[in-house]
Amino acid sequence: MVLGLPQTSHDAHIQRIDALEDRLTASEIRRANELADGNSKWEAQRHRDRTAEILAYLERNVVDLDAMTVEAEGDAGQADA
Repeated sequence: MVLGLPQTSHDAHIQRIDALEDRLTASEIRRANELADGNSKWEAQRHRDRTAEILAYLERNVVDLDAMTVEAEGDAGQADA
């Protein structure tokens, strides 16, 4: 019985350390997953915003080109007269 007490005490300490390690590991995995999810959402929003910016830029260029075409046609008509 006396020889079993140190082993029992050691086992109890190891069990507590293992439980703490499991809790810490689970907590870190959860935090890492939350961070990855947040980054994914931010990245998707950034891509949507950038795509909208590029589309607005293209539309602005089309409007400018149309205006230049109308202006050039008007100048060509005046030159013929």
